[in-house]
Amino acid sequence: MAPRRKKARSGPATEIEKIIPVEEGDIVVVMDTSGRIVGWNTEAERTLGYQAKEVRGLQWDVIFPKSGLNLKSVLGGEEFAGGFETQAKDGRSVSLCFYSTIVSDRSGKTTRVVCMGRDVTSFWQPVDQAQEVEKKFHLLTELSVDGVIVLSTRGE
Repeated sequence: MAPRRKKARSGPATEIEKIIPVEEGDIVVVMDTSGRIVGWNTEAERTLGYQAKEVRGLQWDVIFPKSGLNLKSVLGGEEFAGGFETQAKDGRSVSLCFYSTIVSDRSGKTTRVVCMGRDVTSFWQPVDQAQEVEKKFHLLTELSVDGVIVLSTRGE
């Protein structure tokens, strides 16, 4: 796998972005060993609408209640990789895909959990729309007394 390159930014980099190489679209959330958010990058702000100062000190589960991340397992060395939905500050539903890793000090003691992710909402929208059309079609066929004729756009 190729190393990630730091993205070019027009504004000042956050502390996280000075340490962790990120690309356009990378959401980075850093937690301490008790699960409190201690780092939140500009892409997390843009995607979820919360400023870093609003989430700093909050537990991960407050912002990401459906993530399924088990902090105890992650601190024990188990990697977390998964997708889940959460709610942005403005109420929008956002689908995210995250991966976590632990950061240790020189003595080997875990000091932080770094979670990197992406907003994958746009990937799921066409799938959701297709499922909605399918539901409507099935409802139409169930409610139809005589039958349903399906024609192509050419009338065939």
